[in-house]
Amino acid sequence: MKNISSRLGIVQQEPADIGKPIPVTELQTRQLLVTLVICAVAFLVAYSISQLEVLHQIDIDVSEWFARRRSPMGDAIVVVITMLGDTPVQIFAFCACAVSFLPQRRIAIYCLVTGLLASTCVTLSKDALDIARPVLVVNLPSSPSFPSGHAAGFSSMIAFAWIFLRRLQIDRRYLIDLVCVSLIALMACSRMYLGVHWFSDVSAGIALGTFISVCIWLWLDHSGTPVYPVALGRSLVVFASLMALMLAIYAYINFTHDMQDYLPKVI
Repeated sequence: MKNISSRLGIVQQEPADIGKPIPVTELQTRQLLVTLVICAVAFLVAYSISQLEVLHQIDIDVSEWFARRRSPMGDAIVVVITMLGDTPVQIFAFCACAVSFLPQRRIAIYCLVTGLLASTCVTLSKDALDIARPVLVVNLPSSPSFPSGHAAGFSSMIAFAWIFLRRLQIDRRYLIDLVCVSLIALMACSRMYLGVHWFSDVSAGIALGTFISVCIWLWLDHSGTPVYPVALGRSLVVFASLMALMLAIYAYINFTHDMQDYLPKVI
């Protein structure tokens, strides 16, 4: 575990510092507030793209670009990636994430609250806006398109963990940033590649999920919830092992069915 932590760039805590909370800096609070504003603006821009005819062409162009790049091998890979945003996997992922935070129970609880809020906001937004999906696959999901539930739920979890990891005393934080951004981008691209969401849908989903996570963390900071140093290597191994096991079982059960559902529709 120590070797994994050192490779991630963790600053080793002195024994006397293990039980001390990590202080929240004014810069970190400002960064969260700026992120909040950016997410709100991004959501409104994404909604404008979906509604204004002159901007909706962006959605169409992006969908056509992904559609031209579909292949049997690519479909197989992307179907597994998009499974990470399926509701059962998301529920399990939030629980696994909370287990990783168990020594800090309040943060673990609010991790679960983040997932619940993301799901609720997505459902309400879909029902209220009722925007149609692109008709590009054989078995189109029955729910409305905007915003993407996969992108919102996945982004809310990644953003919550991202903010937590940024609070820890890690030297090479850019590695955390790179991994988190890459994971969110992969989920967003998987939904567009498979033809079940517009670019505006996944953009709004990312903005909404991140917005919710930032709000939760601002509330945690405001309420004085402390963040303590953790054995990051051990937590990452536990989380990755649980997710790998869950994804393997879920893919084994659903892969063939999903491959059929996501087949390109012949127009």
